[in-house]
Amino acid sequence: MQGIKFYSDVMSTYLNPLYSQVKDFVVARDHEKKMYMDEITRALATGNSTPKIVPATSGVYAGVVHASASAPPPGDMVLQGEIIMDSSAVQPVNKDTGVAPMEVVAVSAQPTQPQGKPGEWACKMCTYLNQKNDLTCSMCGTKR
Repeated sequence: MQGIKFYSDVMSTYLNPLYSQVKDFVVARDHEKKMYMDEITRALATGNSTPKIVPATSGVYAGVVHASASAPPPGDMVLQGEIIMDSSAVQPVNKDTGVAPMEVVAVSAQPTQPQGKPGEWACKMCTYLNQKNDLTCSMCGTKR
């Protein structure tokens, strides 16, 4: 039970306030990014410095996008945005634990191999870049 109390304390102290205070422009899907950028481009092309509100297709967040090309040097564009949480998306809190259910997101962890100088090889275990003539990794001993 102590783990649930700790989790509840962490949620109420750190995470829940973050949900209500998010000010960064966050878009969950690539097609939403394109939709926002198309709207910003259209607004700037027509001389409108404030594009219309573009709702997220997921129904969870709606983004309010503001663009301005007047303050910074020519050619630069400043984007400011807010995330407004849709109240219908708020999950009810469990009365026993005091914690709202978390959304589970699948993550694929595909390690990337570092790119080294020509002839170097990256260890499959630790990704250390070894010299081309080494038969085993200099860091972990894994065979090439």
